[in-house]
Amino acid sequence: MVLPDHFVSDYRVTATGDTSGAATTEFTDTLTPQGASVNGAGASGSGAIFPILVGPGDPVQGGLRVGITSSPPPSNWAATKWGVGSPATPTTCQDHADHSAGASEHGIVMAAPPTPGMYNVAMLPYGSNDCSTGAGTSSATLPNSVVVDSTVLFSEYFGPESSTDVPFWADENQADADDCSVVGASLNWFAAVERSCTISTTNANSRPIDTSDRRNVHVRFRWGKNELPTGSSASINVYWKPESSSTWTRVCQTGQASCASGTVSGISSGTSSPMANEVDTTLPAAAQNAKIDVRFEGVTPRTGSSA
Repeated sequence: MVLPDHFVSDYRVTATGDTSGAATTEFTDTLTPQGASVNGAGASGSGAIFPILVGPGDPVQGGLRVGITSSPPPSNWAATKWGVGSPATPTTCQDHADHSAGASEHGIVMAAPPTPGMYNVAMLPYGSNDCSTGAGTSSATLPNSVVVDSTVLFSEYFGPESSTDVPFWADENQADADDCSVVGASLNWFAAVERSCTISTTNANSRPIDTSDRRNVHVRFRWGKNELPTGSSASINVYWKPESSSTWTRVCQTGQASCASGTVSGISSGTSSPMANEVDTTLPAAAQNAKIDVRFEGVTPRTGSSA
């Protein structure tokens, strides 16, 4: 007897012997998707950006929550197929850390289509590392969750969590390894920079920023603060440079006459959501029609406080 390995949630199997008669058992698939997300969100108004805005081919930070039962096999969630499209069909397999019985969630890094438009995402859990066997009961689909815009040259939603590194960025000027890190919860990640640590796109694994045939280039970002001590003042600096240069130039907010004290200066004590403040900066004309790098710096007074 051969049973299907996907898109079936409940089974009823009957075996009949010549002398023993019929024996029947019922069971349920072990991998049941319980919800998909992008940037930690499954809908607008959830405290995270939704739908997410990305450039053609940019990474899409997704996530999947799966219910896992211990029997019958597979009793673990080992990989996930994903797809971004309209409609979305899971076709690309991503191997990841195994999850055993219970309800688990895992970040799935997908890629945006090359053509601008609004897209859905779909994810299907598997019990095998190569997505060949042990598929879940069905795909988890999240409609209208990814916007691909050709005017976006580079987007970054960070993730997964990392206590000593911001993946695919160059971490520099660190007093301790954790001065630049990725933090967050529920698959909604943010870069945390403190004590003048910087992250920049000069990492050999960073995606290039090519402004060829582009004008009016902006860098937009959101920021918050975490446990800045009473009486302190912090700042965030944004810099840019030509890819071929080693000299960084600070960028002012759009409309600012001067940013000598920081792109964002005078950040007071306390804690606020990383989504609390949105900033727009305009790069100078020299950043047009070129290959460029960008850098972020968090100037905070002590370890454990970040922006």
